[in-house]
Amino acid sequence: MDFFELTNEPLDITNVARRVVPPECGATVTLDGYVRQFTKGRETLYLEYEAYEPMAIKEMEKLVETSDDWIASRTGIRQRHIAVEGQTTGDLAFGAAKAALEAAGVAAKDIDLIVVDCLTVWIANLLDRGHGDAAVLSEADDFAAIVGERAVALIVISNEVGEGVHPPTAIGIRFRDLLGAVNQRIAAAADLVTLMVAGIPVPIKRAAPRPPRSQGGERAFEGP
Repeated sequence: MDFFELTNEPLDITNVARRVVPPECGATVTLDGYVRQFTKGRETLYLEYEAYEPMAIKEMEKLVETSDDWIASRTGIRQRHIAVEGQTTGDLAFGAAKAALEAAGVAAKDIDLIVVDCLTVWIANLLDRGHGDAAVLSEADDFAAIVGERAVALIVISNEVGEGVHPPTAIGIRFRDLLGAVNQRIAAAADLVTLMVAGIPVPIKRAAPRPPRSQGGERAFEGP
């Protein structure tokens, strides 16, 4: 649950987390902010903020306007599920997709467009599960082969993480390089590649559409 308050006491991140994290969550991630120790030769000892309380509370009320209706209108998310032990987000996605098809009365073989969002999270999950670089790239090659089959139109979303600040950690550098290699593989198999910059589509590649490869049979609707 979102909350806000003004306090004159030092902030306790643990206590704050307890107030916003539901009991069914198995882990909590908090982000702390830091400042440099010295600025122009002067040492930073503490930070102090001032605010006109009535105005500050009014502004914070605007920031935490995240009701269920607000979330649904902004993201389209109306229901959330948490993976249990032994279950992956891929399992959840497969189950949701299968249920959606059944509810709509549509067979998997009749789907003509699939949106994959996104490669960035996929690669991060593979690394989190302990996959080596070769295993990650092998899975990317398998997916690129599926793209190349053109059995169904695919819109694949990813992030360009190599044009920003150089990662300060080894795992950050590894993730950046691997995602770049994966993006290259998928882009090579795609007919159209577009880079979004400040909401403006920048064409990167536009190949002549190729016909779907002939298939000996229909691809079964398989789980992850």
